[in-house]
Amino acid sequence: MGSYGQRINLVVEDEEKIIRLLELELGYEGYELGKACDGVSALQAYQEGEI
Repeated sequence: MGSYGQRINLVVEDEEKIIRLLELELGYEGYELGKACDGVSALQAYQEGEI
């Protein structure tokens, strides 16, 4: 079980339902997600310091 407030840096997934499932399940365990729907937006978020 994860400690409250742990952060997974990035999940890249193009299916919104899968991202939502991961948010719910990992959020229940105390994790926060940085998320992107594709590689380009993931790279852009990383470069802008959002994740």
